[in-house]
Amino acid sequence: MRKSVKIVVAVAIVAAAAAVSFFIVSSRPRVTMRPFNAGEPGSISVDVSTLKSGKNRIVVEAMGRVQPSESVALQSQVSGKVVWRNRELVPGGILKKGDTAVRIEDSDFKLAVPQAENALANAKLELRLEEGRQVVAQKEYEMLDRELSEEEKELVLRKLQLESARKNVESAEAAVEKAKLDLNRTTLTVPMNAAVVSASAEVGSLINQGSAVAMLAGTDKYWVVLSVPIEKIGLLSVREGKKQGSKVTLRAENIWGKDLFRTGELVRIAADLQDNGYMAKAYVEVTDPLSLKKENLGQPRLILGTLLNAEIEGKDVDETIKISRRYVREGDKIYIVSDGIMRIVAPEFVSKTRDYVIIKEGGLDGADLITSPVSMPADGIKVKIFEAR
Repeated sequence: MRKSVKIVVAVAIVAAAAAVSFFIVSSRPRVTMRPFNAGEPGSISVDVSTLKSGKNRIVVEAMGRVQPSESVALQSQVSGKVVWRNRELVPGGILKKGDTAVRIEDSDFKLAVPQAENALANAKLELRLEEGRQVVAQKEYEMLDRELSEEEKELVLRKLQLESARKNVESAEAAVEKAKLDLNRTTLTVPMNAAVVSASAEVGSLINQGSAVAMLAGTDKYWVVLSVPIEKIGLLSVREGKKQGSKVTLRAENIWGKDLFRTGELVRIAADLQDNGYMAKAYVEVTDPLSLKKENLGQPRLILGTLLNAEIEGKDVDETIKISRRYVREGDKIYIVSDGIMRIVAPEFVSKTRDYVIIKEGGLDGADLITSPVSMPADGIKVKIFEAR
């Protein structure tokens, strides 16, 4: 009897559990799947801005490296031992035009000057003596009273000896100038405002005539040599006489940050293309690249070899539209509203910058550009303009 009761209780518990499970499953909310209808009215509400065609200044983006516009290998014109070196004659040092870079021992060169002057004095004395001899020879010729050939006449009148004496004076004068020049050359001066790229002279070292003491780069201006698509060259202006070239904005966000930049001027286009045949070399001049002048203090300094991004201001182009960069969607597309329908358009870009783009009009003048975020864009969905700007 007790065994039968247990069986009945177990069966009842199982039945109750089954009933509860059935109730939970049957009472859960159901999701009805249906296909997306792109033409449903009121699908999304958007903000728009009306596009306007007009004249816009083109900006060409490019990249290039910093190069010196002037570079000089400072070489010694005499041989000798280095006895003094400018403390700034080290890589990265800054030198001004006229600064002394290196002094070479000058003892021998100082002695050479009076020696050359003494030789000049002797040559002048010999010339005066020869001029006296020629006067005597002229009188003797007149007393001879006979005709002589031109060759004999030159010998009798000592014309060759006089010419030789004059040449000796000229040679001695040149030797004095050479001795003085060599003495001056024992002091190497900097020919321009410059930064030291490399230096090899050490105090006590011997250098030979023609030896390179240092490699210098002028600091008054640098060049940034940009690679520009050949088809964009016609949009740019190059300096011609007093006419300024295109303004160029240079950035290096990984070095200077987003807010700092330098400006330059497009001064020339190279006569040849780069090796690939598609890119031209554009030279941008940046004055005071190391920010040494008072008015440029705090500006970023250009380092030779640095890769920079550039925005070159070009010419004005008609029938173009300027759009903020944030309204350019993935895949370089823009969203517009046409008769209450979203259209995804791939415009033809004329130029791009980090802040805005310029596109060809292409029938978009007066179109409503969607400026609000669209989470699930699709060409053809109905939209409602929420607010026009």
